Amino acid sequence: MNLLLDIVPERLDWFGYGISSANRTAAFIACAILALWVFAAVFKKMGFYVCIVASLVLFGFLLQTQSRGAFVSLAISLAAFLCLCGFTRNKLRIFCMAAAFAVAFFMYLNSTLSLRMSNMATLQSSSANCRADIYLSGLKMITDIPNGTGEKSPSQVYANWYQN
Repeated sequence: MNLLLDIVPERLDWFGYGISSANRTAAFIACAILALWVFAAVFKKMGFYVCIVASLVLFGFLLQTQSRGAFVSLAISLAAFLCLCGFTRNKLRIFCMAAAFAVAFFMYLNSTLSLRMSNMATLQSSSANCRADIYLSGLKMITDIPNGTGEKSPSQVYANWYQN
């Protein structure tokens, strides 16, 4: 038993970011929600309704992580999956989906993630602005110097030539 307790924290320490890495946890939750919908597509009778309830519970946990990237990736992947999966549509399922989306939207509006997303959309988030600057500079670096500069790392090039 002690051996198991020694191994488990090491297995949860994803790539050295620690057990409490909110973004890794949020990515795991987003993948779990999508896996639930794959389960619902396979077990079409009761899997659909079980999936709705389980997805709402996991979505509540996802909101607690406040991860904008996981939220956006979940929204895009779930929308694509639901459009392409070929669920049979009847009035009860459509009503259940609409009710689930309404509950999820209410949960989202009452979370701190909605404030973070609105700050990001209005360019008031220093974290998102810094990332956008780095990503755009990375694209500029690729087009400006396609063969590289000979310096040891791209971060040195960014710091010397592209950083504000």
